[in-house]
Amino acid sequence: MPAHIGTTASDSLRLAEVARRAYDEGLSPHGGFLPPEIPLTSLPGPLTRYVEICRELPRHYHAPDAHVRPWLAEQLSGGGPDEIEQASALTEPQCHLLMTVLGLLAHAYRWDSSPPRPEERQRTSLELPDRLAALWWHVSRRLGVPCVGSLYFFVLSNWRLRSRPGGGRYANAELAGQNLELAFHYLLPPADREERTLFISFVESEACGAEALRSIVALLSAAAREDVHQTIYLLDKLPPQLAQRLRPLRHLVMAPRVRDGDPQAAFEVGYVSDADPADPCLGAARAAAAQLAGD
Repeated sequence: MPAHIGTTASDSLRLAEVARRAYDEGLSPHGGFLPPEIPLTSLPGPLTRYVEICRELPRHYHAPDAHVRPWLAEQLSGGGPDEIEQASALTEPQCHLLMTVLGLLAHAYRWDSSPPRPEERQRTSLELPDRLAALWWHVSRRLGVPCVGSLYFFVLSNWRLRSRPGGGRYANAELAGQNLELAFHYLLPPADREERTLFISFVESEACGAEALRSIVALLSAAAREDVHQTIYLLDKLPPQLAQRLRPLRHLVMAPRVRDGDPQAAFEVGYVSDADPADPCLGAARAAAAQLAGD
């Protein structure tokens, strides 16, 4: 066992305090791993061109004959020399948006097409366009995060609400169903619906799980203090919170069975009651539910 890990009461209290401090400093108090505000979808001034390029990405990246690198190289060559200075003046939420679009563009440049060709899977090195690499590196340093594509920037902050613009506070209950949409895609229809289903399931899961995170941190503290009553209370409270967190992922796992007309799957996930009307699974789900009711 490492020397800094022990089993004494003081060690337990210290570790609980470390967990509390990490939670307070690194996570959103109401959204957990999600951003504290609705992500932005536009940038000021010349930097908005990166958002526009990202919106055009799917039709150049996702096609049988796609080769996105020449198009991206041409698009990225037109920026001004003061983009780094402009990025230095951005707010933190604006930097988060820029990290999302730059990361998507960088990964598209690396793979050249979706799905990647066999030779691209074998590639071991590739230089990004200078302007893209420099700006991506600068913004990542400003935020104090690695200059890589991450779950946070590609998924957990890559969403918007249909009911409200970006930038304001949100309630976790808003992050569900038809109100929640993926902000930036890299696939064309109809494959983009599968992309949305996957990514939005993670966003919904984190929104549902934020309360469980608070309970887990409180539980560590109660157990370290040997507060029996509070520990039992939190242990009783946690299972339904965790079940709620897993519900969106259950929809994701069961969706293929729903699409195939499995009536039990449609019934188990309650698909008919809260599915998006445009979801291709919905017709199959309704038919399956009707079959189950008839049985």
